[in-house]
Amino acid sequence: MSTDETPFVLWKATFTLPLEDITNPLHQVLRMPHLVHNEEQASIYSLLIDLDRHNETITFSPLIKVVPDKFEHVHDKLQLIRGFTDFVQVQEQPGDPFDEPENPTIMSFDSFGPSWSRLFNVIGRVSDLKGLQKDVTGWFWTFDLLDEYGNSVHCWFYTDDLDGLMEGAELSNVNEGDLALCVNATPNLEEGIRIGKRGELLVFRN
Repeated sequence: MSTDETPFVLWKATFTLPLEDITNPLHQVLRMPHLVHNEEQASIYSLLIDLDRHNETITFSPLIKVVPDKFEHVHDKLQLIRGFTDFVQVQEQPGDPFDEPENPTIMSFDSFGPSWSRLFNVIGRVSDLKGLQKDVTGWFWTFDLLDEYGNSVHCWFYTDDLDGLMEGAELSNVNEGDLALCVNATPNLEEGIRIGKRGELLVFRN
């Protein structure tokens, strides 16, 4: 932590929600008091996502920047958010070393370079959504995801379930400006990401 940053202590909050009735716990977390957030710092340090296909649930685990000595106030607010299950301290004091989480969700696209060796998750705002298209790789929709600073990454969302859909068909339940979470994505052959059979596209209105 640099000297010009507001001091914080990292804590990990955990929320588990059913896929069939999912809400976005991050919307409320980002608006909570006693977290460090300003033009230079976001209140979420990193975000871990675990998709459980067997139980049809998804777990969000944001590492959040808590103002020192305010963790009890934060804990009280977190317990009011749907799906909350746990709140674990990651640092004892501001600036303490800690184990960086493996494979965190990509939230900034300033220097986007995902690994080819494993699946990854991406979150951002939907922009420039195109209708259903087809090429030699299959049927897909394309859109851009924007991070909070306006950086973008291009996305290909593939489908095998056409169910009467024709070229140019709109992607249902997805609109410009929606917050989209791409789970288990892979790099596309071109620059950007691919959401295929192993992936999931989850969309939030807030």
